[in-house]
Parts: sequence; structure tokens; C-alpha cells
Amino acid sequence: MAARTKALLFCFSVFATIFPATAEATVSLCVGEVDFEAYTVEIILESSQPVRGFQFDVTGFTIAEVSGGLSEEAAFEVFFSDNRVLGFSMEGNSVPHTDGVLLMITFAELTAEEGCLENVILAGPGGSALDVLEGECVSLVRQETRFVRGDANSDTQVNLTDAVFILSHLFMGEAAPACLAAADSTGNRTLDLSDSVFLLNYLFNGGDAPPAPFPDCGTTRIDENDLPCESATGCEA
Repeated sequence: MAARTKALLFCFSVFATIFPATAEATVSLCVGEVDFEAYTVEIILESSQPVRGFQFDVTGFTIAEVSGGLSEEAAFEVFFSDNRVLGFSMEGNSVPHTDGVLLMITFAELTAEEGCLENVILAGPGGSALDVLEGECVSLVRQETRFVRGDANSDTQVNLTDAVFILSHLFMGEAAPACLAAADSTGNRTLDLSDSVFLLNYLFNGGDAPPAPFPDCGTTRIDENDLPCESATGCEA
């Protein structure tokens, strides 16, 4: 099972109530949600005016695919290279003045610890250039998860109840562990009967101890092969 780690990253928007001189410039473009499991980045548009076309460069990641969002709904033609996106409508369609996902970028690889939008150009009605408030750069560093291997039920202890918890989930339909990575006592990135057997063998037959992080809280950098860990009681950073 792939790990699902999301960094929720918000637009850096400056409103006219803060800067009255920019009252007509209520247009911003920024990175929205970064999903490291799906390898996607949302590009968020906040606009008080219709948008006839857009162009921007990205840094920190390379582009593999562009799809969806308001640009697709408006039937925009969208073109892209490794680091540039360009979109407009041959029929003269516009993205309406609204807030939402302009498009979704699937990234090929991460090349830096921060992702940025640069050289942003948005065209308004009649091809007029809109005054754009660009978003801040955002972190592209995957979060690390702290947990204790074997503590399947997140009670801060590794004992018989953890083995029973795993069996109850697998064979009796009970709730899944909040931290699947912790329940993966063998550390083989799967959750099955062997994890319960491994714990019992360690606890009562002198078998091998669970691999790190154990017996104290530790971290493993999440990648596409790791089991997810939504929370781990007692290991909060």
C-alpha cells in the first residue's frame, strides 16, 4: 500500500481591504495541495475577473502531465514543457471570475525543497494583462512520521494487545490501525498475519525485536512503498 502524505499549502492572497491601492488586482495564482502519493500539485486561481489565458513557470519540480480544473471546464487548450504551462481558448472562452483549481499538474520528479510559480501572466477580457498577486514558494519536503514499530493499537506500549488488535482487524472486521506502519511489525511494508505472529514470537519466545523505529519513537521518510501513518499516540513531534 502506498503512503499517502499531503501537505496542504495555501495561497498567499492580498486583499483590497489590506491594500486599497490594489483594489482592482484581486487575482492570485498559487500552489494548492501537494499529494506525494498521486504525484500531483494543484494550481489554485483566485480571481474577481474572467481569465482568457494564462502562462507560468514552475520551479522545484518537473511537469509530466497537466489536466482537469477550471481550464478544462472552460475548454482551454493547455500546453506544457518541463517547467512551463500555457493555456487559452481558440473559441474565446474564459475561466469565470471564481476561486478554484485552475488545473492539476502531475510532476515527474522533485528537483528542490521548495516549489514556486514564476513569470505568471494572466490575460483578462480583451487580452488585457491582469495585475497578479503571486503566491509564496511552498515546501516540497515530504513529512516524516514518528511511531513505534509494533504499537498497533497506539497505546504507547508493545504487548499482547497489539497482536490481538492486528488479528481483530484482519479477520474480524475491526477498525484499521491509525498507524499502519506501526502495525507492520515485520517492517516488510505489508500488514498480514505474519505481523501478529512476529510480535507474539518476540514477546513470548525470545524472537527478534521489531525493526526500527523500536523501542522508542522514530521516523522513516515516507515514500511510495511505505504504509501510511495517520497518527501515533505518544509520538507526536
